[in-house]
Amino acid sequence: MCEIQKEQMISCQLSFITIGDIEYTKNIETVLEIIKNSGLYFNTGETSTLIKGSSDKVLSLVNKICSEMQTKYFLMNIALSNLCGCNR
Repeated sequence: MCEIQKEQMISCQLSFITIGDIEYTKNIETVLEIIKNSGLYFNTGETSTLIKGSSDKVLSLVNKICSEMQTKYFLMNIALSNLCGCNR
């Protein structure tokens, strides 16, 4: 019988910055709504959002943000860790 492996948990610190768009707060609100609807644990701070979950789901979320915001110019800083804060 094969042993069932646990999903790899990661934490992600994400900052989304719109470039050259006067409605930058609307774009940030859109990204935050995508994160909220992901079902993943998240904690929003002043300059970034911490997201925790399985690596597949977190990376899928990052891909979804890129797809949804593809009509905007943006910079997204992402720090991933499979150690920091993954005891949740």
